[in-house]
Amino acid sequence: MTFTELFGLKEAALPARHSTIDFISFMKRRFTDFLSVISQLDENDWRCNAILSEKRNVEKSCNAILEAIKSYYRGLPSKAFSHVNQAIGYVKQHFDRICLEGVPGKGFKNLYRLRVTHGSNLEKKELFHIPF
Repeated sequence: MTFTELFGLKEAALPARHSTIDFISFMKRRFTDFLSVISQLDENDWRCNAILSEKRNVEKSCNAILEAIKSYYRGLPSKAFSHVNQAIGYVKQHFDRICLEGVPGKGFKNLYRLRVTHGSNLEKKELFHIPF
């Protein structure tokens, strides 16, 4: 499977909607399905190879996101944020490289920027998310 084909699959489609199971179970299933799909990527494509070579970090990122959700549900937003920050850290370098080098724009319609702040108070206008 090619890099562009990956982002056309339902397993990689965002945003995702759930309605039949609890959110944690839904996300576990989404991550399991996504990890299964990326195992089918074409090793000869440099972008696919970059993903495959970092599959363990992708798995760690998925697990960190699940921990973030669990922490949030336990009423620990700061801990949840730490897990999200950790999840991004596992894949950020590779994600930046993949997204910045010759990727057709149609494959990335629903990406959003995230910003890490360290204890600073943001004004209302700074809280709005900005799509790519």
